[in-house]
Amino acid sequence: MKLYFLQAANGIPLAKNLITGDTYPPVSAVTSIVQEGEGLEFLHNTLIAHSQMGHVLLTGGLDRDLNNESRAGHFTKEPTSLLVLDIDSNDLNFESRNAFLDYLGIGTSYIFQHSAGSQSDDSLRGHYFIELDKPTDPNKIQKWLMWLNMTYLNVHIKLANQKRSLKWPIDVVVNQPGRIIYIAPPITDNDPINDRIICVNRDQNTFTIPNAPTISVADKVNELRDKEALKIIPDWKEKTIIDIDPNEVRITEQKENHEFVYLNLNGGDSWAYFINKSNPEIVHNFKGEPSFYLAQLNKELYKELSAQARPTSTQVKGIKDNQTVDIYPLCFRDPDADIYYQVLVDTDQHVHGVFKTGGRAKLNDFMRSHGGLKPAIVHDWKVEFNPGSFKQIDEDARWLNLFKPTPYMLIKDKQTEIPPRTEQLIRHLTVDQECYNHFINWLAAIYQYRIKTGTAWLFHGHTGTGKGTLFEKILKPMFGYDQVHECTLENAVEEKNEHMERCIMMFVDEFNIGDVSDSSKAFNKLKNYITEKNITIRAMRTRQVMRPSFTNFIFGSNNDTPIITDESDRRINFAPRQTRKLETLADWRDELDSELEDFCKYLNSIEVDIAAARDTLKNETRTLMIEAGRNPTEEFFRAVQYGDIDYFVDLLSTSAPSGQYAEYSTYEDIVTRWVNSSGATYDIEQGELMEVYKYTLGEKNINPTRFNKICQQHNIVFKRSSNSEGKRIKSFKTIFNKTNPANLPHRGTTNKVVNLR
Repeated sequence: MKLYFLQAANGIPLAKNLITGDTYPPVSAVTSIVQEGEGLEFLHNTLIAHSQMGHVLLTGGLDRDLNNESRAGHFTKEPTSLLVLDIDSNDLNFESRNAFLDYLGIGTSYIFQHSAGSQSDDSLRGHYFIELDKPTDPNKIQKWLMWLNMTYLNVHIKLANQKRSLKWPIDVVVNQPGRIIYIAPPITDNDPINDRIICVNRDQNTFTIPNAPTISVADKVNELRDKEALKIIPDWKEKTIIDIDPNEVRITEQKENHEFVYLNLNGGDSWAYFINKSNPEIVHNFKGEPSFYLAQLNKELYKELSAQARPTSTQVKGIKDNQTVDIYPLCFRDPDADIYYQVLVDTDQHVHGVFKTGGRAKLNDFMRSHGGLKPAIVHDWKVEFNPGSFKQIDEDARWLNLFKPTPYMLIKDKQTEIPPRTEQLIRHLTVDQECYNHFINWLAAIYQYRIKTGTAWLFHGHTGTGKGTLFEKILKPMFGYDQVHECTLENAVEEKNEHMERCIMMFVDEFNIGDVSDSSKAFNKLKNYITEKNITIRAMRTRQVMRPSFTNFIFGSNNDTPIITDESDRRINFAPRQTRKLETLADWRDELDSELEDFCKYLNSIEVDIAAARDTLKNETRTLMIEAGRNPTEEFFRAVQYGDIDYFVDLLSTSAPSGQYAEYSTYEDIVTRWVNSSGATYDIEQGELMEVYKYTLGEKNINPTRFNKICQQHNIVFKRSSNSEGKRIKSFKTIFNKTNPANLPHRGTTNKVVNLR
């Protein structure tokens, strides 16, 4: 049998002081002593010798000898030949210790050591040391002890003082590696116990740990909680650190001793709960119960001890009046993205820095380098980008807002006049009054409410019209340099889109959808970014995560037709193309800096129309952009659907094109019938529409089957009906207009005078 003892490096006895009421002295530096021998007599004599020297017994083993140093990290898990029964109850009604052990089925010789608080030589309370017949896994011992408690001492099992775990009559964790067993007699003027450590010889010299079934701790916890009228915990799980309810647990006594604060909870008197003042996050205990968070037990005590533990020398410039404020570091984990955050925050709960890291090992260096404490545990926090709230952090709720309001966002004053240079820039970009009004309302909606409008803007024109100046001088400082991003179209739609996570405004410069491969796919992705409330964020070396999106888009382009769109699109506002440079911009560009505060006041004064901000402007530029993106086939079938007779009349002339007399004559006859039917429902027969299609698009060899498929692809579906002569035909119904309807875009040539036969 190998026994490991520890002595305090400073020589003080590791014993409870009954005179002063102090609990066992906290000691961090120890020296180890190893003793080897066999039998009960060796065990008895060794325990007495080391108890008199004020040493403690260590369960398990050590990886090496310790010399005036911490034991942390040096104990080893290995089978043990020594069973320790730690009886921590005064309610056991047995006439003797032997009778108690017999009741448990243990008829083995043992060493008994009285607890420090024993008042009688016959006390059952203390440590029972029993030699095992063979080295046994500590986990097997723990499982058996839990079964022993539940089977023989069930009525004596109680809720621990923190109300989330069990207080066992026989300690179930004392045999686990690294546990300290105090064996020294207490410091007292008059000890009522004659022999603190005694040897009892019985028939058997060793004991065999039997196999035991698994018992349900959760059921017992909830059974006892129910008896105390406490809420049932449906998802109870055994943990090393638990959450507690401050309504169930309270501090009834508190005292300090050197670097520790000791507590009694809910009327207990053992002083078994303690807090390390240099790292006060966790409440530990000597009982083998789960630890728990001090902030949950008592927020005020946690804040007090945390403030004492933090150095006050670390200072940075505050955000108000350029005053210095104390800051302290925090670290935590975002479980959704599996990312660790390192944050600097001041006592007014303003965040001064947010830094991501993928490795937990780096957190300790960050905390130490900023005057913080080594984290006992890294909590999971909710991390989000929420421009709807100016609040940045809530330590109690474990919540971080990545959004940081700029000083311009905090302006509450109003003024009714827009600053002159800012107005000049925006009017030049928007070109006309209708577009100017719509953009100002859109921008005011984002500024006042910090919302995602679901619509974007395209400014296109020559270099030097002010697109970059709007971004650099107004949008960046207004919404925040790290919350407004500039990129190319390729960057905007690439797979790694971490820049979208913290973004209010995105400026896509040199925009031209035709410059990227698979432009249709890229444009669909971009449209998704513009409108969707939640998007998938993919960052380097992290898993993808779904996040709320607050990004609004502005596209800048020098291209005449930078985008292809259609009538169904309701995402992009098109400003008229600006063909003139803003020649004087260089002379007054810097004046925009001094105007920005007044511009924000002006935006505050606008009565925003949210619905209009979420809708797109139906202007002529949008119509031209739609038409420019439409191919000839799409244009043809659109004219058929909308009855745009001008489209077909435009191809009529005074004479047939050379070599196409027959085709032209057929075309002219059909279009003439259409013109004459204007204003009434007309059944376009499949055959006549195919003839018009062949002439218009030069498709001479198309057959009816192929033509029918093309029609279906463009929402032209022929149905069987009877004409005026009673003949069965396949036709499509439309109404041709004599002139192009005012609410429909057209090819640009109307009211052409032609000679119709």
